[in-house]
Amino acid sequence: MVRLLAPFFLLLALAACTQLQDAIGPSFDLSLGSSSLTVYQSEGKKVNLTITPKNNFSGTVSLSLVNPPVGVSLSPSSVTVGSSPKTQELTISTTGSTPVGQHTLTLQGTAGSVQKSVTLTLVVNQPQVFNVNTTDDTIDNNPGDGQCRDSNNNCSLRAAIMEANALAAPAVIELPAGTYTLTRTSSIDEQGYDLDLKTNITLRGAGRDTTVLDGNNTTRVIEVHPDKNVTLENLTVQKAPLYQNNTTVAAIWNNEGQITLRNVVVQNNGGVGIYNGFGAAIDTGRARLFMQDVLVQNNGGTGVYVNSGTATLINVTIRENQGRGLTSGGTAVLTDTTISGNQNGGFYNSGGAATLTNVTISGNSAQYGGGFYNYGTATLTNVTISGNTATGFNAQGGGVYSTGYGSTLKLSFSTITNNTAPRGGGLRIDSGTVELKGVILSGNTATSGTGPECEGSLTSRGYNLIKSNADCAFTSDTTDILNQDANLATLADNGGSVQTHLPNAGSPVLDRVPAASCTDLSNNPLSTDARGVSRPQGSACDIGAVERN
Repeated sequence: MVRLLAPFFLLLALAACTQLQDAIGPSFDLSLGSSSLTVYQSEGKKVNLTITPKNNFSGTVSLSLVNPPVGVSLSPSSVTVGSSPKTQELTISTTGSTPVGQHTLTLQGTAGSVQKSVTLTLVVNQPQVFNVNTTDDTIDNNPGDGQCRDSNNNCSLRAAIMEANALAAPAVIELPAGTYTLTRTSSIDEQGYDLDLKTNITLRGAGRDTTVLDGNNTTRVIEVHPDKNVTLENLTVQKAPLYQNNTTVAAIWNNEGQITLRNVVVQNNGGVGIYNGFGAAIDTGRARLFMQDVLVQNNGGTGVYVNSGTATLINVTIRENQGRGLTSGGTAVLTDTTISGNQNGGFYNSGGAATLTNVTISGNSAQYGGGFYNYGTATLTNVTISGNTATGFNAQGGGVYSTGYGSTLKLSFSTITNNTAPRGGGLRIDSGTVELKGVILSGNTATSGTGPECEGSLTSRGYNLIKSNADCAFTSDTTDILNQDANLATLADNGGSVQTHLPNAGSPVLDRVPAASCTDLSNNPLSTDARGVSRPQGSACDIGAVERN
């Protein structure tokens, strides 16, 4: 009898401890605006969470899901609470792999030793699936009847999209191998020209080399309408024109929605490849762009244009576009990405916030900032900027050009080499704040003789190698290496997602940074280099984007 009662008394004791903590110390309660939420696979829905402070609680509450089903996620991951109750809109998202059915989610809030939870019933439904069986550009017979069927009783891509839009429910459209050329013209929006995605839709091809969406050099290919969530997978988008109805167009326009591209090619379009944002004064910044395993190449304009909103790029290559590789006036986060061979510059940070990690920018050209032009806030870590050129009247900053009195540029453990410009071959600082730590500036050229490695005012945070600082105004740190060549190998595939310059044996950058100082400019430890190789490889970390191993 005593053994049976022991667990019962233990539970009572734990409950009493919780009540005591609530009674005598700062705490909080959680409550949801709804007890249940119904979603489709690959969809996100919103629910309100209210955090009520108790006993003078204030601070940040971290939010998480306890052992959620596969593919279920929560955002945001934290909420800051003051002295009054705080209601925060949460987004519960699923993926295509989330199991269909009813699930009980446990939402947990944690602040120090205080931990509270609340439950939510999540019902996951399977979206409508349409299987396309013709490459003809035909319209649906009766949008909204649940059947994808044209006049020949076939299911075309356009017909499937019209049916999904009419149902106003998430849909997956399966596209077998083939070229889907947009040939229809019509004054009725959905019945001609581009494909208007007005609900949450996944377009899934059979492979990015075999399933092709073709604008026929007459029309934009994809438009994502406001607040809709669209995914493109395993396909190519090509041959949108530069102009349509006397207006410049992009092959893919994310018009204030959310779009995900996975294993996609965007190529051979007359103008911009991908445009994110509304593009007018009333732009709300809601546009969200996510790209993974994507190739953007040979477009007549900018490869990726982030007018506003956010863009996340993982393992993306942007190359050989006639405009810039990437322009961003929003928030751009790039990881394991290559920007190369673009004719009007690699990356233009146009007043936005850019974070680049494990990125290589090479072989681009522009009048200012052949590789990277900063007119905003930029943080570069494990970045290689190589072989870029600034050309034209008063050209400056072959590798990097930074300007704007409120601009900031932070470079950590990065390599800037083999760039050329009349002035500021490697780095030209016109105005703003520039900080360097663990950076190589070596092997760059100024054809006028001014600032081969750098020109302008910068701040050293230590452990930099600058081959020539004659035109750089800064106070060197005792750990900096000046007037020495970095002795780097050529740009090559040294493993990882991006090309890099390995230090040669005997290079002065080897083992120069104590392990405790292998941190970025925010003092975050850097445990890997641009290839994902562990830092350090020797007794200490190497200066620059990669470790010699």
